Amino acid sequence: TEENMRSVMSPSELLQGRIAGVSISTSSGNLGSAEKMSIRGSSSLSASNEPLYVIDGIPLSNNSASLYSFGENMSSLATLNLTDIESIEVLKDAASAAIYGSRATNGVVLITTKQGREGKSEVKVNYGFSITQFPNTGRREYVGSKQYVEVFNEGVDNYNRQYGYKPGDSGFKKHIQNPFGTLPDTDWMDLILQTGTFYNGDVSFSGGNAKTKYYLSGSYNYQEGVIKTNDISKVNLKSNINHEMFKWLKVGANISGNYLHNNRIPGANLGSTIIGRAVQQRPFDRPYKPNGDYYVGGTDELVFHNPMQILDEETAYIENMRYLGNFYATFKYKDKFAFKSSVNTDITQIYDYTYYNENHPYGKGVGRIVDYNRTIKNILVENFATYNDKFGDFSLSAMLGHSFQKVTTRSAKLRLRAKSS
Repeated sequence: TEENMRSVMSPSELLQGRIAGVSISTSSGNLGSAEKMSIRGSSSLSASNEPLYVIDGIPLSNNSASLYSFGENMSSLATLNLTDIESIEVLKDAASAAIYGSRATNGVVLITTKQGREGKSEVKVNYGFSITQFPNTGRREYVGSKQYVEVFNEGVDNYNRQYGYKPGDSGFKKHIQNPFGTLPDTDWMDLILQTGTFYNGDVSFSGGNAKTKYYLSGSYNYQEGVIKTNDISKVNLKSNINHEMFKWLKVGANISGNYLHNNRIPGANLGSTIIGRAVQQRPFDRPYKPNGDYYVGGTDELVFHNPMQILDEETAYIENMRYLGNFYATFKYKDKFAFKSSVNTDITQIYDYTYYNENHPYGKGVGRIVDYNRTIKNILVENFATYNDKFGDFSLSAMLGHSFQKVTTRSAKLRLRAKSS
């Protein structure tokens, strides 16, 4: 319900721990990270186990919302407004396979959005605020500089002794020492973490009479992650209107416009992953030199990439614009014959931008830009005729239908690196 809805980004995350036989996880704690769902176990060892998502009869194109490999995939469902959802149904049976064919191999998630009801008009205004923190930061204790140096140098002695290396030999390893003496150790996790905030505001108008029903809504969502510079902004608009023009003709339109801006941080599978680089640093290492310059990873001064250098010297974001539209008309004749024609559209525009300036470890002193964009058009046209009649103790039901779906993808990629003169 709206009262106890968790502050998550995608519809599938709402189902975590609520349906038996359904396993849901995200690839990381970064905002907008792609979800993984399996229904009643995995269907394949190597292929995808993701189910088919259907919103108001529209089979969605659930491609990754990220185009550049930044260490993890991002969720394309995160653009949707969760407060517009009326119900979610999970299917994995012969009936779903009969309707959606091989696309339903891994199951189907049916999402129904809200619509107006006959009766009194309603206006709803909701506002939510919450905070998030990195859990159990004090649970893991890190070794201090003194013990670290002692244990490391003991390992160096064992190595040299094992291979018979002596001072002057090419393979001889030298002792390390703490160059900062008695200065306090660096709390790297404290440097990269922050208290995340979540704001959500939405307004909706709904109502109707015997012939016309409507639902209109708008929302704004902002969320900060627990790692610095990671945040998401989201805007959603929705309109669901149906009208009975004549006793034999009913028309309707259910459309939504969705926009998401995600300021990203590197995922776990990238060499510049933030948490991975923070916890690997030596306890006496520091991010900044006395003159304000960075200590650079891969040197005697700093073994691994400097996470503060990564966060401060890169700009990486995704813009995801998604339009969902369902237009339909239903013709009826004497409560026996009905014909429904519908046009469903799912159009997504993704812009993925990454900039490493000359001070970033991957900028290599000259800077680098990765600029990708993709447009996905998913159009589905359906026409169904049904006939129901009764002859004494016998009843007759018949259906004839045709479905046509076309998915087109257009991509453009640009990579630039400045050259020194």
